[in-house]
Amino acid sequence: MTSLFSVICMFTVFCIAGQKCPDQSSCPSSCTCFCDGNVKSVVCENGFPYIIDKSYRNLRTFSLQNAIIFKDFKEAITIKQIRKSKIKASEVKVENFIVENVNMERGIWFWRMDLFKVWPKFITMKDVDLNALGQVFTLLPDNVEGVFMKSLKPAFIPKDIASAKTRSFSLIESNLKGIRMNAYNKIFTIANNSFNYFPALTRLKLNDNHLKVISWELVKPIWKTLIEFSISNNLLVCEEHCWIHKEETFPHPQMFDMATCLTSNRLNKSLYELKCK
Repeated sequence: MTSLFSVICMFTVFCIAGQKCPDQSSCPSSCTCFCDGNVKSVVCENGFPYIIDKSYRNLRTFSLQNAIIFKDFKEAITIKQIRKSKIKASEVKVENFIVENVNMERGIWFWRMDLFKVWPKFITMKDVDLNALGQVFTLLPDNVEGVFMKSLKPAFIPKDIASAKTRSFSLIESNLKGIRMNAYNKIFTIANNSFNYFPALTRLKLNDNHLKVISWELVKPIWKTLIEFSISNNLLVCEEHCWIHKEETFPHPQMFDMATCLTSNRLNKSLYELKCK
């Protein structure tokens, strides 16, 4: 059984094992394949594969980095031809699904392809255009246990990562000045039903964003299972967080950070010092 605080792979270099596979001919295009006995990983950079060979359908890590989906008309036409050929989507089971710096060229007319169906255990997304990713990947959340997201466009939680098994969720937007396309880095709101489908969630990190309100309706479905809850370094409005002191919210998660909020007089105050009527 995986430990409660299993590390979500946030950097590809730490998530691959072994050496380059001796036979790279069956490795997907634009990718490098690594083998450690029967354990395989696939790392794709500056492009994405159209098809994945059957020998690479059960992976430790599947990483897609620095890719522009539909980067030109030639690629768009190639994908359209694949679509017309009715090739079945490549189905991949993977422990770590990592997507970094994946975007879509503007001005290219595109077709939803569903080239890949991915069953991940841990998901990491950083600097990703979710609309672009959704053109070629379908994420199947049956076995998802942990999610780490940073710098998404648009900034929302995709419904197709919701899983009854997910125990760790981080939506972190720290160091805004150092992230590319920083116009999209600011998480201002989260829909109240976003965590309705994570009944096993034990860790929720929403710190370092621009959230003004984290409502009781948002966290109520997961509150009793949470062990760690991080909301510091936001723009929380004090009057909207009196729910923290209501009887039904006790006991609080074991690890609950010392977040501050802004009063109506624009003063910083600890959430724990709130005096609500």
